[in-house]
Amino acid sequence: MKHNGLIVLAAAVLLAPSWSEAQSPIPLGVAIRIGGGITRDGGHPGGLFSVDAGPYQGFVEFFDGDGWRQVNFGANLLVIDVPLPILRPFAGVGAGFTRNSTGTGTDGHIFFDALAGVDIKGFTGFTFFTQAKYIYSLGSGPNIRDVVAQGGLTFRIGL
Repeated sequence: MKHNGLIVLAAAVLLAPSWSEAQSPIPLGVAIRIGGGITRDGGHPGGLFSVDAGPYQGFVEFFDGDGWRQVNFGANLLVIDVPLPILRPFAGVGAGFTRNSTGTGTDGHIFFDALAGVDIKGFTGFTFFTQAKYIYSLGSGPNIRDVVAQGGLTFRIGL
């Protein structure tokens, strides 16, 4: 079953840039997202920083609370990014590495994620974003499967 997920992710990485350009033109430039979020499992608050360049998104996020801390580093491929006049829906898939720390120790796992969200037009130079993300970590322990809600500001640089 693990191999099927890797095959689907590899196919998405190879096919999505050409599909997304044909279906929803992605302007040249960079988008920087800064925000916060909360996990469904335990309601842990956290923060998010990501950079989008075309259909690719690199990110770092953290969640913290009650002697527990999770830090995720990863990359997503935005397979849907539709620039509409007021809203800009987006969705993607990705993978990364998660590091979990508790009072009893620290461990790390590879994870896969899927996200969907929308940018809502704000004032010139930035938009508000909200997104939901499903995270599936390989390994054992707490937070192997989790859903997070995130939101904040998006700053677009370039065309």
